[in-house]
Amino acid sequence: MLRHKRLLFGYEEMILVEVTSCAFTGHRPIKFPWRYDETDCQCAALKSVLVEQISELADSGVTDFLSGMALG
Repeated sequence: MLRHKRLLFGYEEMILVEVTSCAFTGHRPIKFPWRYDETDCQCAALKSVLVEQISELADSGVTDFLSGMALG
């Protein structure tokens, strides 16, 4: 849950907003030290961290994962 404050008629009101989306963006593969080599140990380590983080988000209620990683 994300806490958000807003002012309503001069009174502060606390609103709880359920976060159900996660968006990804980042470097193009050519910018990584391993470039497109998915067998590189650094690439494998990054993938491992991503799997862990995405699993935690899914377990906490995130249902929509968005990617903006187009190469064009």
